[in-house]
Amino acid sequence: MADGGTDDETTVSAVSEHRVMSAAAAALVTDILSDPVARLPSFGVETPLDLPFKAAAKTGTSRHFTDNWAVATTGGFTVAVWVGNFNGRPMQGVGGITGAGPLLHRAALLVAQRYPPGDIPSPGRSGAVSMRICRLSGLRAGPDCPPMTEWFMPGTEPTRDCDWHRGGRVVLPVEYAEWAGGAPAPQDPGLASVRSPDPTQFRILSPRDGDRYSLPVGAEARYATIALRAAGGDGSRLRWFVDGREWHEERWRLSPGRPTIRAVSTRGASDEARIEVEGP
Repeated sequence: MADGGTDDETTVSAVSEHRVMSAAAAALVTDILSDPVARLPSFGVETPLDLPFKAAAKTGTSRHFTDNWAVATTGGFTVAVWVGNFNGRPMQGVGGITGAGPLLHRAALLVAQRYPPGDIPSPGRSGAVSMRICRLSGLRAGPDCPPMTEWFMPGTEPTRDCDWHRGGRVVLPVEYAEWAGGAPAPQDPGLASVRSPDPTQFRILSPRDGDRYSLPVGAEARYATIALRAAGGDGSRLRWFVDGREWHEERWRLSPGRPTIRAVSTRGASDEARIEVEGP
């Protein structure tokens, strides 16, 4: 050290830490983002986000495909990749899964050669609780419900049993039945009761008339689908038609255009929805 000078060694000041969310909340998010099954509808079976070790991953694509990014985090490291043109020029339909995704995959593998990925804390180890719930209502699963196991922050788990499934039929609560049926709200503010639609009225729940869809970039066609659902009527079997041609599956594969979806019961009740599908 020279006279009047300072030590040439870099002095690192202590960095204070500040937690922005609980460990359980963070574990819930990473559990969701590390689930390959949850990515199937959007990205398909094989994606750049699939790594030989446990990793939570997320992609993002800006409007008009100006740029995109992808991030992967493990118990030992986090890798982020950005892809784009520095002049802001759009990349002609390149999304996070097809642009930054492959680079993220390679970068994560290289980092893992030097730093052990480690384990991502499970929600259970971080204080979350698991429960079997109904996929439709989110309430505690009953004998007629399509069940799934989900994690919850302590005190936020559902406490009521699902009553939407009754004898093999789905009975929606008034507030959801009104939304699903598209019934207008009462015009007279002095009305004492809320009019709810006739639960026996036959109607298409999915897709809704006027819905607009956009084909996801990079996703396989077999995963770009929408459910075909109807409610009401007499409980008879349904036949579905897309632009006049009968469709025999429970989901319809999106195809660019403005198709008309029609549902017909075997006893004559019918409803239709006109939708728009934009290409990638």
